[in-house]
Amino acid sequence: MVTFLNDLCWRRGDCAFARDLVSALKNGRATPDTLFDWTVAQRGTDLFATARLPLWDDYVENGFSFSTATESARLSRFFKPR
Repeated sequence: MVTFLNDLCWRRGDCAFARDLVSALKNGRATPDTLFDWTVAQRGTDLFATARLPLWDDYVENGFSFSTATESARLSRFFKPR
């Protein structure tokens, strides 16, 4: 799951894994029970439309990799200004 969450951040300059998660818990934006979903929502909003299933389920179904459409969208961040 950690790899998945980190990969959602690829080419997003606003991601700092530990800092973001601790801050969300500390500030009450997420609880331990909602932290994973909160993190996916924060990091993967531009990818939601690319997956047939929720992003994590799609990732698992694809052998712990992103589907072709999701990977293409994730990689397209490279061509967008940060």
